[in-house]
Amino acid sequence: MPGNQLSQMIHRVSERTQEIRYGIKTSGWRSEEALGYEKGDGRNHYTPLPYAAIKRLLSTVIPDKQKDVFVDWGSGLGRVLVLASTYSYREVIGVEFSSSLCTTAKWNLDRARVKRQCGSVRIVNTDARDFAIA
Repeated sequence: MPGNQLSQMIHRVSERTQEIRYGIKTSGWRSEEALGYEKGDGRNHYTPLPYAAIKRLLSTVIPDKQKDVFVDWGSGLGRVLVLASTYSYREVIGVEFSSSLCTTAKWNLDRARVKRQCGSVRIVNTDARDFAIA
């Protein structure tokens, strides 16, 4: 098996293992059309960030539970939200335009097998360009 194929296979197995570990379903790819986006409207397809990259990023910050808010722009199916919720943010917010992705993200958050450390988690179903930062 060539190196690239082996690397891809290891990545797929690792991703699936994490999905099972956390009890969520966030893998896969969804086209702009499948999400109901208009061609050229600036919105992109859904594809999740790799677990390893998210964990590496989150491990670089020590949040202040009294004031720090984590916002995931284009939160998709909630993979980043689930992992961010295990850190001591005051709030974790997912901003997502697709109502179908929001519905599944809420399902994932409700069922995730994690110990939440954040104050609260919410998903806002809106265009990121319209989301007001308070």
